[in-house]
Amino acid sequence: MSGENPDYSAILSTAVTYASKACVHNGNPRVGCAIVVPGSSYIFYGRHEGEGTPHGEVAALCAARTAMGEAEFSRRAHVAQAIVTLEPCSHWGKTPPCTSALIQAGIGKVIYAVADPHPVACGGAEILREAGVNVVNAQEICDEHSVQAAYHLTYEWRVAVTRKRPWCIAKIAQTLDGYVAAQDGTSQWITGKAARDEGHSVRADVDAIIVGTGTVLADNPHLSARPSGIDNPHQPLKVIVGHRPIPRDFHIFDTYATRACHKRDDGEYPDQALSDTLSTADMPEPALRCERVGNVCIYNTHDLRAVLDDLWNRGIRTVLIEGGPTLVSAAMREGLVDRLDAYISPKVFGGGKKSLYNIGVHTLKDAPMPLRVQTQQLGEEDAYDVVMQMTYTKDPHTPTCTQDIHTRTCCSSKEQNTWYGSGEESKKGESFGASDSLPHEVDDTRVFTQQKKKDN
Repeated sequence: MSGENPDYSAILSTAVTYASKACVHNGNPRVGCAIVVPGSSYIFYGRHEGEGTPHGEVAALCAARTAMGEAEFSRRAHVAQAIVTLEPCSHWGKTPPCTSALIQAGIGKVIYAVADPHPVACGGAEILREAGVNVVNAQEICDEHSVQAAYHLTYEWRVAVTRKRPWCIAKIAQTLDGYVAAQDGTSQWITGKAARDEGHSVRADVDAIIVGTGTVLADNPHLSARPSGIDNPHQPLKVIVGHRPIPRDFHIFDTYATRACHKRDDGEYPDQALSDTLSTADMPEPALRCERVGNVCIYNTHDLRAVLDDLWNRGIRTVLIEGGPTLVSAAMREGLVDRLDAYISPKVFGGGKKSLYNIGVHTLKDAPMPLRVQTQQLGEEDAYDVVMQMTYTKDPHTPTCTQDIHTRTCCSSKEQNTWYGSGEESKKGESFGASDSLPHEVDDTRVFTQQKKKDN
């Protein structure tokens, strides 16, 4: 049975893959958990779906109780094992501590992959040990690939939490020779539709988009997230930086429903919806004032570091700097860019407006070198663009052996049959293997997987 001799590496990898598909747009990290019960042929998975929803451990426990029945699960819980991508949290937020849920359920063993660096939520492993739970770090029993995947799952969140500043992605779309506009100022479109769709997918995954007043006045952008041309349910906060006034009839002030501003990580401030009626009564006294117009924050400053600090205090954890060249160059010069996404078109201008300038590089050895570079070709037929994603910031909590990691995480090479549960009902899904991730239609917090038995 799967519970008698579990493949911890495969289970951890599956938990990571499942958690990575959650649309979490708040201060909480993506977390996946698996519950393994000896004597059962099922493995029960859960993930965190966002602020106020059950954390991964609670979702997995719910899956086990639903499938096995409360009485049967309680009878076997003392020999059950929880495999978690992140150390169980130890604090009360909008939900109770995961440590309490695991202890009260009677789980006998907890395996976690990554220590929680959050100053309030950390320490869960020690609390579990004090309660008599056998706690093991996954690095002791799982292979390097599965542990790498777990570290990558919360990489950006852990960096942001450690330094108390949002994870910052900068984006440029340029020609092969480094121009964002031709000599006459034309720029739409340098890259093809596939590259633009990819850019919208990145927008849909961040809490805020930052642009300079020059870009807004020149391009009159919407700055909405529209992957495949469809408005995304989550729309990031729009942030304008600079001194020049912006006419209120510009597209950037169009109304989009959103909920990207959240309670502070220390739990001191309640969740705030981004709307015209945003209450600031419970917010800390800001070091920098911003003007709010619907879903837009306007900062009358060029101090990008101060803007990022203020956004952190407003609950923003990931930002995308879209331009223009002045703002992106300033961010590079100040060392604020954690990841640079360069969308490169095969077009050549030979002159015009450069994508970057004066970023503080005076000699070859001053040039910033990324820790990791990922490339992907986008488009077909008449548009062959390339996106280079370059990560510059090292996570101080990640072991050296896991710094060079891949974005795509895969399941074990061992085939599995997967059931997706919703309440008491479940349906059989397609089997998946080493080159596949969980099917896109998986959107429930409970997944039951049954490993195929090897032929004797």
